[in-house]
Amino acid sequence: MNRIPLFFLIIVLTFLHSCCSNNSPTADKKPTLLQSQITLADTITYDVMLRALDEGNIWEVEQLKHLNREAFVSFIFDGIYSNRFRAFDYYNGKPLSTDEVKKIEATEGFAREKVSKVQFKELWYVDSLGTLQKHVHSYTLGIEAYSNQNTFIGHKALFTVKPN
Repeated sequence: MNRIPLFFLIIVLTFLHSCCSNNSPTADKKPTLLQSQITLADTITYDVMLRALDEGNIWEVEQLKHLNREAFVSFIFDGIYSNRFRAFDYYNGKPLSTDEVKKIEATEGFAREKVSKVQFKELWYVDSLGTLQKHVHSYTLGIEAYSNQNTFIGHKALFTVKPN
C-alpha cells in the first residue's frame, strides 16, 4: 500500500521539476519589453489643471503646490520653437508652423498665465519589472475663457503638441 503514494509523489515531483527546469529551449531567452509588457491603456486621455482658478479652494491649491506652472508652459513653447515638439491645430489636426504659434502668442488677450489646463494622451503599461510606465503621445494646452462680464466659462483648446 505504501508503494502507490510513493509512486504518486515521484510522478508529481518529476512533473514539477520538468515545469521549472531551465533546460527548455526558451529558458535562455530573456523577454523583451514588448514580450513582457502589459498594456493598461494604449491611449488614455485626461485633463490636469495647472493653476487653481479659485485661490480659496484649498483642495485645488494643495494639489498644485509643487507644480511650477510657468516652467511647464515655457517647456512646451520652447520645445515648439526649438523643433523638439510639433504643434497641431486641435480642431482639424493640421500642423502649425512656429510662426503660427508665435501669432497665437501675439493675439490680443493671450497670456501664458492663462494657460491653466493640459490634456494628456498617454500610453500606460506595466514593464517587465512590474513598474507602471507612461509614454506621452501628446499634450493639448487649454487656455482660460471668460464671458463679456469677465466670468470664467471654461477652457478653450489652444493647440496640441506632439514630441518629434
